[in-house]
Parts: sequence; C-alpha cells; structure tokens
Amino acid sequence: MAQYDAIIIGGGINGLVTTGLLQKAGLSTLLLEAGGGFGGLAAQVDAEGQPQAPSLAQSGMISPSVFRSLNLSSQGLSVQPERLDQEFHHPGYDSFRLFAGDADQQQAVMSRFSPRDADRLPVFRARLTRLASALKPFLERTPPRLAEMVLADRLELLRLGVSLKRLGRADLRDFLRIIAMNEADLLEEVFESEAAQSLFAFDGVLGNLFGPRSPNTVFTLLYRWATAFDGASGSPVRPLGGAHALVGALVRQARSLGAVLRSEAEVERVLLVDDRAAAVRLTSGEEVGAPLILSSLHPGRSCLDLLGVEHMDADWVRNLQHARGRGVNAALTLSLAGLPETEGSAAGWLRRRFVFAGGIRALEAAHDSAKYGELPDDPPFEASVSTGEKPGTFRMQVTAQYCPENLKVSSWQQEGEKLQRSILRRLEEAYPGFNACVEGVRMQTPSDLAASYGLPGGHWHHLELGLDQIYLLRPLPGWGQYSTPVEGFFLCGAGCHPGGGLQGAAGANAAHRALLHHKARNKTLRAKGG
Repeated sequence: MAQYDAIIIGGGINGLVTTGLLQKAGLSTLLLEAGGGFGGLAAQVDAEGQPQAPSLAQSGMISPSVFRSLNLSSQGLSVQPERLDQEFHHPGYDSFRLFAGDADQQQAVMSRFSPRDADRLPVFRARLTRLASALKPFLERTPPRLAEMVLADRLELLRLGVSLKRLGRADLRDFLRIIAMNEADLLEEVFESEAAQSLFAFDGVLGNLFGPRSPNTVFTLLYRWATAFDGASGSPVRPLGGAHALVGALVRQARSLGAVLRSEAEVERVLLVDDRAAAVRLTSGEEVGAPLILSSLHPGRSCLDLLGVEHMDADWVRNLQHARGRGVNAALTLSLAGLPETEGSAAGWLRRRFVFAGGIRALEAAHDSAKYGELPDDPPFEASVSTGEKPGTFRMQVTAQYCPENLKVSSWQQEGEKLQRSILRRLEEAYPGFNACVEGVRMQTPSDLAASYGLPGGHWHHLELGLDQIYLLRPLPGWGQYSTPVEGFFLCGAGCHPGGGLQGAAGANAAHRALLHHKARNKTLRAKGG
C-alpha cells in the first residue's frame, strides 16, 4: 500500500489550497479527485491547469494571505483583481450600467431615479465597506473552541473583540444593530427608489434560500461585500483571467511543490486503525495510507458516507443530517457563435456583470415560490461572458436564483425548459439578436450539481451561510476547528468556516490545524520512543 503524510479528498479550490500548503510544509501530499478535472464548482481544469469546462464562479478573489503563502505569482497569477462593470435589468424601469470605479458616472445614472439616493449611494457603500472590514480578518482565521478553551482560543476571542472595537463607537453600534436584520428593512431605511435598493438586494440573497425579508440577510450581504466586491468602487471583482486562471495556478503550483494530484480517483471509504484515520479505499479497490486525511467534500458526505455513522455519536449524525443546505441555483452555459453587433465591442461584454433581477418585492415573491417548491415565472439571474475555445466564439455563464432542488409538483425535466425559455427571452429583449448567436445550451439544476459534485441538497457553499451556520458554528457547534470526532480526519471544504467561493480560506485554515495536529502527534511519538 502506497503511503503519504497526508491525503486530500476532493480537488476543488479548498482542496487544492490545502494540498499546496501541506506539501509546502514538508508533508508528502496526495490529492484524490473523483472527477476528470480539478477546480470543483469554481472551474474545471486538467492536470496541466488548462480549462476543461466553463466557470460557475461569477465573482470573488483568492485570500491575499493564501496567495502569498503559496506564491501564486510564480505561476503567473496576479494579486490585483479585475473590477467589473455592472448592468442591471429590472422589469419596472429601463436598464442601466454602472462603470467600475467611476463614481461620477454612477451617481449621474442613479440621479435619474432619485437625486437623494444618488447622494446616499457612496455613503452607504463606505458604510458597508467599514462594517465588512470587521468581518474580513476572521474569514481567514480558525474560530476559537469555547469548550475547554486553551490560550490560543482566548487570544482568538480577544482578536475578535479588538477588531470590532476598532470600528469605533458609532460603527460598532451600527454593526450590532443591523447584523441580524433583514436587508429589506435596511435598504428601505436608506434608499427610496427600487433602482437603488436593487443594487444590493440580489447579492444579499444570492446562493441561499433567503428572501430580502429573511432574517440576517444583512450579514450575508456583508459577507458577499467582504469576499466578492471591491468596497471602494462597489464593483464585483474576479481574478485576472477568471476562475480558470486561479484554479490553473493552484494546480501547477501544487505539482511544482511535489504534490501528487490524481483525477478520476473516487474515494469510497476512510479506513481506521485503532480508532484513528489511517488510509482510504478507492472505488477501484486500491488503498492508500496516510496519518492525516482531509476531506473537502460536503460534511455529510465526508462523515456519514466516507467515514461511516458507526464511528460517530448519534447526536452528531442527527445534526449533520439536519444542517441546512438547500440548493437554489441552476447554472446555464450558453455557447455563442458571436455577440450582438448593436452592443459594441466584445471587450465590453467580457468586463461586465449582468444582473436580471427585480426589486425587493419581486425577489420576495420569487423566494416565496421557491420556498414552497415551485419555480418562479421569471427567476432572477446573473451572467458573465468569457471567450470560447475558437476565435470569435464566446460563452455566457448564467447563475439563476430561486431554483429549488426538490420541486413540489413538476419535475426539472419540464421546469428546465421553462427556465431556459425565460432566460433566453429576457436576454433577447435586452439585446436584440442575442438568441441568433446561441449555438447551444447546457443546464445544470441543483439536482445535477448535487449528483455531479457530491452535494447533498445541491448548495454551492455545501451549507447555507447564516449566523447560525458560520464561524465557530460551522458546520456544527463544536466542529468549528476543522477536526472531526475521529483522530486524524479533518474537514477542509466549503462546509467549514468561512464557506466556499474563490477565497480558499477554509482550505488554508484546515491545513494550519492539520499541521498543528501533525506536529503534536510526532512530538508524542518521539517522547514514547525515547
């Protein structure tokens, strides 16, 4: 049986980050990915880092500390993000476009709807940026353990208090007042026009089965602001070259450090010796050993399926089974032979985020439909365009919101056609001639995502992001430090703090905890040997 110091299960962003950091620390590391490529939901690349499939990640950036730790600049990745223009389409008024970094243009556009809101827009963005700055440092840190606290846990709580205190009295009071609010109340408190409210409402609910009036959607808005937006300009950001560039750099760097990356290597079981993780068995029957095993798969898949319920307390099993992770996003990839000539150069399309969503009332109505297992008539969606494989061709990636995995009456075979028609109709209305450019459509429903990526529920963060499922409560109370009840078996995926996306922070935090465990175990073994 082949032996390594560490085995990583799952080759998404977090799995790749964990692999690179452990290999860099001197541990021989093997990554096992069930699919044919690496990158998971973010983007699919092959073993050489070349794109295989379109990216599902519309915006977001790798954590700066992860970027530096892995020296990703050596693989040609830039730490500077690409800021995107945003174009909003609302059924109640004409569409409008906000240029990234052009505050004067943005205020001029918003003054068409409300001069008062135009004046308040930069003030509100600055407010979000200040409050999000209090959260951002803790997205890259391991949460403290409240039970049996050691010095490191006490210091972590102290850092949290100091970070919040730095906000100042007024902002701290504001933070505590609004963090558990619903975003509708906050946006209606600040803005009078639906146009201004719609700039933020969609991002506060994207990815979760939340409506604008759901509790703690201000928190999810702040989370999104901290991880996927440039606060100063209010523009969404992504890596230069898109998610494929990031995943490709992570793959190449892990391999250059000496890690072994295997695709089409599905893990069937985590094997224990003397009640601690010792090896994995693949579906092919092959077994590979390691004293450290980290899984970036869904927590339920990792623990209930790979590890087995017989190794877990009944309360842990029940809590994992009831952790919320209901997927509400469908992904459509449109293959385009070209772009409508009336919309200017291709470069403008490639630097733009398209948002087709109504205001608070429309989003809440769509949420109500999804909540009861129905597909809304016109689900809100975001889209972005990238270049295709052949010169002159393009891809549009669409992420539709409020598409429940489990439909109450109909099936996705029927509703999928309805969703596709709705999206193509609205794109054609916004850009005449668009549908004539469409050569093909590939759709992935939440059920497809669940089956393809091993996501019970089909949620792209594995679990919902809410105040009761974040920080030291993620994935479960008592599991906030990436360890599990089985010694040597850790979680490192999006189901852990601080969630998924392109940050890689969960993978980095888990690598840190696993290294501490590895050092402590080696110290114990040396002491016994002496």
